[in-house]
Amino acid sequence: MIKKEYLFCVLTATVAMVHGIGDLGKGRWLLQSVEQCDEGDTEGMQVVCEVDVTRRKHNRTLDVFDIDFQCNEDVGDMFGVIIIVCKHVDGGCKEWQVLTDDSVERLAKKYAEGNVRTAFEMAGMDPPDFPVKADKYSIRDYAVDYCELPKESVYGTFTAVAKLVRSGQAVSCVKCTLQFDEDMDGYECE
Repeated sequence: MIKKEYLFCVLTATVAMVHGIGDLGKGRWLLQSVEQCDEGDTEGMQVVCEVDVTRRKHNRTLDVFDIDFQCNEDVGDMFGVIIIVCKHVDGGCKEWQVLTDDSVERLAKKYAEGNVRTAFEMAGMDPPDFPVKADKYSIRDYAVDYCELPKESVYGTFTAVAKLVRSGQAVSCVKCTLQFDEDMDGYECE
C-alpha cells in the first residue's frame, strides 16, 4: 500500500510535470484511475506503505475516493520520490518526463499542499503534517480539489508510476492515470 499523502503528491506533481510541455490549452484535469503498480515495478521491494483506493462518482463533475492505507514505519523527509510520466499516444505510452525529489515532504508541500493537508485532516492525523506516523489510516469521500491544479496544460492522457524511495531503493509504488481535456462543461473554479 501507499500513503494517501504520497498519492495526492503524485497526482499534483504529475500535473506540474506535464504543465508547460508541448501545445498548451485551457481545460481541466481529471484523475481516471489510481492503482497498485505492476508486479515488474514492485519486484523485490520492501514495502513501507500499502494503499487501497476506490473511486466513485459523487455527481457529474466530482469524483470521490475512499482510501485505506497503512504505513509500517514513520514517513517523512528521509524518503524521496521518483515519478515517471508517460503520455498515451498511438502505439502505447511514450515516456514524457521524469520527476525526482529527495524529500516526499518537500514535493508534497510544493505541488499539493492544500490537497495533502485536507487528506491528512480527514485521516485524523494530529497534527495534519509530516512525518506520517506508522499506523493504519482511513479516509472516506475525499474529493480532489482540481481547482488547485493548473488551468492550462498539454491536452492528453498521462500515466505516472510513482515510487517512494529510501537510500535509492523503492519502498512503495502507485500508478495514476490523469487526463487533461478542454472543459466542455463550463466548470469554473472560484
